[in-house]
Amino acid sequence: MNLYQQISAYRNRDDIYIKNAGESPVAYRDFFENVDRLAETLDSILPAKGVVFSDLPKSVESVTLLMACIKLGLGFCFIDTTLPTARKLSVFNRVNPILCVCTPEFGADLTANNESSSCADLLAKSPVTFQHAYLSVNKINTQYDGNIIFTSGSTGEPKGVMVGLLALAHYVDSMLEVMNERAGTWLSLCPIHFDVFQLDFLVQFARGFNIVIADSGLLPQQIMTLLKSDDITEFLAISTILKMMGLIYQGKPQELPKLTRVYYGGEGCPVSVLKTIAGIFPQAKFCQFYGPTENTNNTTFFKFDQPFDTDTGFMPLGNSLKHVDIQLINEHGSKIQEPRIEGQIIIAGQQLMDGYLGTEQTEQLKIFEDGSKAYYTGDFGYRDEQGRLWFTGRKDDLVKIRGNRVSLQEVEAAVLKSMPAGAYAIALVRQKNGFDSLVAGVSSDKKIEIKSIKSDISKTLPVYAVPESIIEIDFSEIKTLSTGKLDRKNFKACLLKQLEG
Repeated sequence: MNLYQQISAYRNRDDIYIKNAGESPVAYRDFFENVDRLAETLDSILPAKGVVFSDLPKSVESVTLLMACIKLGLGFCFIDTTLPTARKLSVFNRVNPILCVCTPEFGADLTANNESSSCADLLAKSPVTFQHAYLSVNKINTQYDGNIIFTSGSTGEPKGVMVGLLALAHYVDSMLEVMNERAGTWLSLCPIHFDVFQLDFLVQFARGFNIVIADSGLLPQQIMTLLKSDDITEFLAISTILKMMGLIYQGKPQELPKLTRVYYGGEGCPVSVLKTIAGIFPQAKFCQFYGPTENTNNTTFFKFDQPFDTDTGFMPLGNSLKHVDIQLINEHGSKIQEPRIEGQIIIAGQQLMDGYLGTEQTEQLKIFEDGSKAYYTGDFGYRDEQGRLWFTGRKDDLVKIRGNRVSLQEVEAAVLKSMPAGAYAIALVRQKNGFDSLVAGVSSDKKIEIKSIKSDISKTLPVYAVPESIIEIDFSEIKTLSTGKLDRKNFKACLLKQLEG
């Protein structure tokens, strides 16, 4: 199974296009010719195989770079353009790329730190001009032919999820079976450093869809304008976007006769919100996707015409994708066969990641003697009598904030670095006006400067992982366990009490 063959199947078509929103369309034929020429240029300047690193924003140009990497069998790692410099450099050094194609700001950081030498003049000859490109000065570069996606890590450092080209090919094959329409126009709303780009681009190219690339972080009104102006037939949004749309357009059906399906994922979306969205887009059907980055973005799907009331208040996660194997296990590690019995969701199959960058095996990723792998998600659920999977909660500290996966332990570790020795910190998520909000509690027997803490962590954490508020808890209220460790249950109760007050 060859990924590039899948996604270039429609390469000779002049009647299908990709475009940046508000700009002229680029026909598939022209786009893939540009991919070919860029691939030739890269192949001529790179001394060996390796990983291409980029903090470029999502655009036709950055997607061209992505596709050229896939064609050449290179690794690729796109990171959030808005990340603090320290975090960008940390990820860059861990990836150890052979080539960096980047924004001017990050290029200046690289040269200031003597990380690479410019090769922009060479890439300037390519069909897509990248003014800021650098060859690594390192003698030993990471060798990997796939995608490296960085997510929040419980150790205080982001984790690099390594998804190989073969896993991506199986993912595309799985998704073609679910998204079986072969004509339409897709609106890409998520940033390119999200794992959703695999759905936005790889799957849509393989389907032969028109692709409209929208800026990330658009307001609901701007999204609605694009849905209308570009005759969008399908799009995927995180739950937060759907909630915002519901607040603005509730009871106001929109004239969008070509919109046929709304996809959502990344975080759960309440049935009440989905019913509001169904009223806004009365002609559209729905599909929910669920799955961690570690299993190439999507693991299950559930298609439905209209949302319906459920015991959980959410739609079921549904059924496994074609190349995914899901098991439920109890606390003793035994498989659960009976319906309605809750267990941890375990994922295996051909879409599963190779591992984490620099780490062969972790508590969540198990590699067995025969070479097979299984990912212990930390998510809990059960199957109903129809075999559909339902989500019931998580066991660890990973949460979703506006579709971004955040480790509460990473947030706490960052906060503690900015506090006096012996201080305590805790992070949690609370509901505020129907949306999830990240907050932190801090406590110390020494003076605490809240503004200084927030300023410090903003230099290392992504903006979505910075707590909306940091609240000081009286040190006299803090309790410890007999082991001397912090009584987190008590600390959390103190923080919640102060929030409620």
